[in-house]
Amino acid sequence: MSQPELRQGVSQPISTDAELERYRKQQLLEWGVWIADPDGPGIFIDNVLAYAPGHSVPVSNVQKYGYDKDGQVVKRVPDKEAPPDSGVLAKKK
Repeated sequence: MSQPELRQGVSQPISTDAELERYRKQQLLEWGVWIADPDGPGIFIDNVLAYAPGHSVPVSNVQKYGYDKDGQVVKRVPDKEAPPDSGVLAKKK
């Protein structure tokens, strides 16, 4: 019996297209909502740059550390030229 094709690059191998699609959507939900304020200095943790201005910030960190309440992040704006559900997002201007 042959082994299914495994997709590498994640901590657990993904063996089906459905699993891959589910993983992709979870990543879009986690990383595709917030960016560090493009006009700000970035987000620092103990004097170390964690998120440069305009870079993605995961939802879990925004919720845990209150970056949205501090004004350190802004919501992404969907790129109207990208195909729907492609995950391509434009930075908020």
